[in-house]
Amino acid sequence: MDISVTYKAREKLPKNDDNFKISKDSMINFERIKGILEIEQKKNNEPVRQYYKLKERSPSEKYNIQKLEKEIRESRVEVENIKSEQAR
Repeated sequence: MDISVTYKAREKLPKNDDNFKISKDSMINFERIKGILEIEQKKNNEPVRQYYKLKERSPSEKYNIQKLEKEIRESRVEVENIKSEQAR
């Protein structure tokens, strides 16, 4: 499974925070969008990643950061075991 939309977020994605904002140093790879959002953060100087399942988008679809933030807040669906799937 490709992780194709990558945001590098400074803070942890809160479970119940409607004020969640994607950090300004976000990076998006438009080439292979499969609807998985990866949020990477530093915790005790170790990278911690969380995965969220979002609706799939075509590579030509424009991203609106505010809409994406809203979708994250509404879905709250964490994708489990992505690393093990990638390792196969």
